[in-house]
Amino acid sequence: MKSQEKTAENTMMDISFMEKIKILSQISPHFALSSPTSRNPTSTSAGRGCVIAVEGMDEKLSWAISDYLKELLGADEGCDVKSWDTESLPASLTASPTTETQDGYVEYHYLMIKMRIISSEIKKHIVFDSQSKPSATIHTTRTTVALLPRSFSLTLSSKYASLIPITDSYTTFDHWQWMAISWRGIIGPDLFIYCMRSTSEDIERCGDLEVRVEGGQVVFVVRVEEDMDDRGTNIDDRTRRKLAFEVGEFVRGWKG
Repeated sequence: MKSQEKTAENTMMDISFMEKIKILSQISPHFALSSPTSRNPTSTSAGRGCVIAVEGMDEKLSWAISDYLKELLGADEGCDVKSWDTESLPASLTASPTTETQDGYVEYHYLMIKMRIISSEIKKHIVFDSQSKPSATIHTTRTTVALLPRSFSLTLSSKYASLIPITDSYTTFDHWQWMAISWRGIIGPDLFIYCMRSTSEDIERCGDLEVRVEGGQVVFVVRVEEDMDDRGTNIDDRTRRKLAFEVGEFVRGWKG
């Protein structure tokens, strides 16, 4: 009954983004090169580049930061970068997806198929063998980077959990975790860049760019003042410089 339906939209954000990242990092971990003794061995000379995902529930803000990073990394001669623009939501998904002709769960399953295809493409891009690949000289001097701008596991699982109503006994957390578990087997980002609008007080206390490392997962938290023009998409030069420096250090220091 509709009167019994619970929408997760207003309570989904009660689950902290760091808690979600911790869980997603277990479900969808960093890509590990297989050992020579495994069923599908990888050459001992193999290496890999890094995977960077830009996340955030404020679509305009995360897109603005994504565009900046694509330009930044694309101009870096030390990077061999390729990006996959995953849409934050399929065009057919609305705020009320579960109708007779439209099922949000079906949409989400189709999205997971798309993500698995993208995951395979990412692995092909970032893995290299310095002895056998003709392009080995490129990889010895440049870092391969897979960039996932605009949204990935954190944003997509949260948005679908918010849009699809809870009509059973699942709690809000269980509802989101069901969405998160669907990412099992999909490559996980080495670096999450989480974009959010914040009050000036929060920025003063936590900083406009916070670097966090928890359980081996690196997270950059980018905070933009919420009352800026165009809902906070005008990122100031100081934040841009900090972000450029930290991302550059992460990529240059990468040893996959």
